[in-house]
Amino acid sequence: MRRTIPLGYEIRDGKAVIHEGVGKMVRYAFEAYCKGDSQFTIAKVFQEAGYKNGNGRVSWSQSTIGKLLCNRVYLEDDFYPQLITQEIFDKAAEVRNEKAVHQKRYRNDDYEYREPRFAFSAKLFCEICGCTFYRFQVKMKDEGYLAVWKCRSFKEHNEKGLTRTNMYESEIEEIFIGVLHELAKDLRALFYKPVVQQMISSDIKELDKDISELLSTTKSALENKYHINELIAKRAYLQYERSVVDDFDYQTGKIKRMLADKDLMDKTFDAEFFRGVIEKVTLKKDGLLCFRFLNGFEISKKYERKVGVKNGSKEC
Repeated sequence: MRRTIPLGYEIRDGKAVIHEGVGKMVRYAFEAYCKGDSQFTIAKVFQEAGYKNGNGRVSWSQSTIGKLLCNRVYLEDDFYPQLITQEIFDKAAEVRNEKAVHQKRYRNDDYEYREPRFAFSAKLFCEICGCTFYRFQVKMKDEGYLAVWKCRSFKEHNEKGLTRTNMYESEIEEIFIGVLHELAKDLRALFYKPVVQQMISSDIKELDKDISELLSTTKSALENKYHINELIAKRAYLQYERSVVDDFDYQTGKIKRMLADKDLMDKTFDAEFFRGVIEKVTLKKDGLLCFRFLNGFEISKKYERKVGVKNGSKEC
């Protein structure tokens, strides 16, 4: 028997139901983690917001968030209703496993997660295949070594004759510093909220109407079941898009807090600041590096290789 009620639920008339407010916290933790936030970052957000844990205390850590993300009760059991979809639960597990494999840290046939070792860990993505990049070192002409990031599917790229995806760490850092210098001239674009909420809401209402009409009779439902599933999937996607828009103010607030003590004209790369404001960086097919901030703002810059190296490599 459980000693405490899992976070996100409450008991009403002897039955477990989803707590509207706390349930949103749980969903946010899963969604933020799947989008690239670390367990430590999510714990910090909860701590700063004054959220209470399952024991009623404002006490959050990397491990408590980790336990929350592994709790299968959110998928529904005999007593508790479903709070998290199977899809996002599996996605969180996939992200957690990828981070564990990247860190190569195991215990008792299971993984023990720790904070990323490098600034770009789980942040760099390849547009061509969707994979993340991993870090290794190459030998330089002066006998030194330089850090390089390579797409995990580089063998598939080579087999298909696709563009090479190696990027030098120092050059990515240099490009990001340039992005900050550009933003320092005018930050308004970073804080501009996209006006799409009304359009998304209208589209959702239209989809609800179409789905209702197709479900109006048993015959219609059977004849159009595949189309109905497509409409439901499209509606779910739009609902997610709306939640992203609704999250804009909160994520922008996080960015502003990071900017409070930051000199954007600084010429040195700040790894902590980078991870605190950037959701992900995508290398596009045309060689552009697209920096996506937490609030959805994007800015792209051309990646051009400048460093020359000798043959040979060394795992980092």
